[in-house]
Amino acid sequence: MKKIALIIQICFILISTLVFSQIDKPSNLYTHNLFLITPSAIGTQGETYMYANYRSQFSNMQGSPSGYAAGIYTMLSPVGGAGLYLNNSSAGIYNTNSVSFAYAHKLKLHENMALRFGLNFGGVFRGIDQSKVSTVNPNDPSITSNINENRPRFMVGLSALFHVKQWMFGLAMPTLYNGVLDRNSFFSDYQALAGYKIKLSNPDYEILPLVLFRKYNNGNPMIDANMTAVYKNMFNLRLGFRTFSSSFAYIAGFGFELAKVEFNYAFEWNQGVISTLSPLTHEFGIAFRLGNDAHSYRHSPLHAPHQPSQHKPTEHHNSNHNSK
Repeated sequence: MKKIALIIQICFILISTLVFSQIDKPSNLYTHNLFLITPSAIGTQGETYMYANYRSQFSNMQGSPSGYAAGIYTMLSPVGGAGLYLNNSSAGIYNTNSVSFAYAHKLKLHENMALRFGLNFGGVFRGIDQSKVSTVNPNDPSITSNINENRPRFMVGLSALFHVKQWMFGLAMPTLYNGVLDRNSFFSDYQALAGYKIKLSNPDYEILPLVLFRKYNNGNPMIDANMTAVYKNMFNLRLGFRTFSSSFAYIAGFGFELAKVEFNYAFEWNQGVISTLSPLTHEFGIAFRLGNDAHSYRHSPLHAPHQPSQHKPTEHHNSNHNSK
């Protein structure tokens, strides 16, 4: 009888975990840092960029997804850069840890046109937190054979970003290969995005719409529509709408930047069936911009087609020289 109760308990936890994994969604702070979803964004936020995020999805629900991410990238040359990305997440009884290395290369096609290619590779470690599972006999092979599978899985992905004037288009396949030689595993996770920078008569203000389409693990597609307003390169306010499966969510966020340090917060209000259990998702982020070009970028990668100006000091030097 105890064993039957144990099996029912494990099945309940696994089912709840499966439900969470089907509705797991990407970071809500990618509108400020596209490196969270595509390695081809290396260099779009400055010469060197460090960040850390924490996300709590479906707050106040036991076993709901949560986790943190941290990363850094730096430009190795005017056209190439490398980065490192770390992620930890948990959902139900499952824990997932991943580490990924990335490289991006930029091709300047025209004065206002650029194409960036990205490559990412790394490992994913997924296992079960046995402290969350009560067992009558810890050595029961029918249980240990299912939960002791914390084996690393190698992954490779490709991505691209295309900038032309105020437009940006992107395509990313972060798990083009996920450690399984199966044709169904290829193209199982891909995302496409498009953005535009709206110029206003007052240069202190900018409006930045961004749309993201994502198909994950052969599941239901997800669509995000975002609108971000930026004021004087210091404050940003974001409103968004997300559809996924048979539900949807409203997204709101704000951020500010002081002395090359950026703070962002995003709030997600889930609707549909999940809202009756726990409708709220919170995410916090902090980022540091380093290097001489740290102030040449704003809150969106839409500014990336233009490299930071490096000839102004030379012009100033020449003008002083000519005046002598």
